[in-house]
Amino acid sequence: AMEIRIENPNFGFYEFPTSKGDVMYNGRLVGELKINGQRVASYSAIRREVRTEVSYKDNQGPSVLKNDINRGLIILKIGA
Repeated sequence: AMEIRIENPNFGFYEFPTSKGDVMYNGRLVGELKINGQRVASYSAIRREVRTEVSYKDNQGPSVLKNDINRGLIILKIGA
């Protein structure tokens, strides 16, 4: 699981619909996550826990990713 933070620096509520996020490893898509729609109060932030599975196909996964998964160390970038 990972925690995301959604910040609203504006005056007034910010409401966003359910969205999809991509999990990237060295520019390659290795997972997706769902961010449930929320309402964020003005000048505040919310934190939510999201879960996803990171995977690769044996013949398409880079060997560096396979080694990092086996070691238990993976640096990921998340974009929504």
